[in-house]
Amino acid sequence: MRILVIRLMGLGDVACIGLPAARLLKRLHPDAEITVLTYAAGGTLLALAPDLDRVWTIPPEDWPDRFDQMIAPVLKWARQISEAQFDVIYNFDTWFMPCFLARMLKDGGLPVQGNFLRFAAREFADAALAGKVAPEVASKPGLYLDSTFPAMTDFSANWWQRFPVSGGYPEFYLQHCCGFAGAVDIQLPIVADSKWRRQFGTKRVLGLATDARRAHRSYRHGNALKQLLETRGYAVWDDVGTLPFGDALARLKASDLLVTVSSAPQWLGKIVGCKVLILPGFLPPEHLGADVHVPLFLDCQPCCTDGACPRNIDFACNAQPPEQIADAVDLYFVTVGYVG
Repeated sequence: MRILVIRLMGLGDVACIGLPAARLLKRLHPDAEITVLTYAAGGTLLALAPDLDRVWTIPPEDWPDRFDQMIAPVLKWARQISEAQFDVIYNFDTWFMPCFLARMLKDGGLPVQGNFLRFAAREFADAALAGKVAPEVASKPGLYLDSTFPAMTDFSANWWQRFPVSGGYPEFYLQHCCGFAGAVDIQLPIVADSKWRRQFGTKRVLGLATDARRAHRSYRHGNALKQLLETRGYAVWDDVGTLPFGDALARLKASDLLVTVSSAPQWLGKIVGCKVLILPGFLPPEHLGADVHVPLFLDCQPCCTDGACPRNIDFACNAQPPEQIADAVDLYFVTVGYVG
């Protein structure tokens, strides 16, 4: 049996959804050959998973922003997938382009499960080439998404306010929305960079990731926080997102704690088993799968509004005083009984 798993999106989503989804399918079909179609850096990540048979990577130039430019690369990838003769194709993605690809495959008679456009691929292509598709359509899954997954309609605006979650976002998506039973496994066999770690002696080593792709998820006082943590005796490194991928994972594996906003680094920490302290901002920490989080300090947290700040205070939840975060780090190490 040959299975294709589609999960493009960003690096964090590939880590916490794409990888465990492929493993859940492998448990259901132990003898199956699993191929994962992913995007950009996601391919580098998934190449580290020895239990995946094959990884195909869509490059950034094959995922354009404009609808009319999207048709040619989707046709190219649809042709490659069709020629591979998969027995079943699962699209775990919710973004527009991969759902367009899945619909094209479905319309071509291929065995597609999961998410796809609710309108025919040719219908969309004709409208896109004629300039009749509004760009905002791609940002609203409710306008285009259809699915064979049993509860995908629950994965809509503010799902975190409507459903209790055990384990966080990956468990909610894969177990509740997609209907898969079994543990969500995102661990990778990464070897810790012990040589790098030894330079810090007995100091507790912290990874620090305060920037997110979207500015309103970033922490405002990252430099001040780093300096404060260093004055309290921690060894702090903050180039998680700029190091070569393998180096970053090896250093996270060798670190005692990762302090991060809600972004891809939190899942990279989970991949290697590094404990994660989340700076949740406007998001509920229990839905982020945080090992520990800083105390919420505004009465409007969490508002769960991933758009304009509802109180018009420019997401001040991401400007928490560094002292409060450093105190939370100190408390974490007291709680776990760490002896440096």
